[in-house]
Amino acid sequence: YWHHDTIRIRDFSWLGDSTWWCGTYDPCWLQPRGYGNNWYQILERDFPEVALGSAPGDELELIWDQRFAMEHDYDYGYIDISEDDGETWNTLHFVHNYGFAGQPGRGSDWDDAMYAHVELDLSAYAGIPFRLRFRFESDVAYSAQDQYNNPPMNSVQDGAWQLDNITFLKNAEDTLFYDDCESGNLGWIH
Repeated sequence: YWHHDTIRIRDFSWLGDSTWWCGTYDPCWLQPRGYGNNWYQILERDFPEVALGSAPGDELELIWDQRFAMEHDYDYGYIDISEDDGETWNTLHFVHNYGFAGQPGRGSDWDDAMYAHVELDLSAYAGIPFRLRFRFESDVAYSAQDQYNNPPMNSVQDGAWQLDNITFLKNAEDTLFYDDCESGNLGWIH
């Protein structure tokens, strides 16, 4: 279900005309836009341009903008990396709704001060061939498929996960890769 879409970007000029969205439209669901139960969705890509454009010792950052709405404590987004063509994966970072335990939580919009813009240090992978993936997993219940919206929390409204402006930056100034989500798939497998 990872695909380019225009959902929820109207008031955020830095997003351009589309984003990657892990979600779908289904008129049979209780919320007709969002994600379903028992999802395992992957957006992945090899990054030879990053391996060739950097060297051990370089500062390497993965930067992206995001919004998410997924059940707290049960549904998660992960950022994984593999150095062996996907045989094994190491989880670097994860996202999920925030809030109190046992509650569906509150999602994060594109302008959330704490969660909307992520900068992840990947300096340990500078000069090394790797594959990166954004992975989303949901459990057996509580998604747009089977839950009405719950204002003002809007826990899974238009969920699960959206990404934009995915960037690899070397030494805080050299862009080795940039996905504005308007330039096609750029080698991503989804």
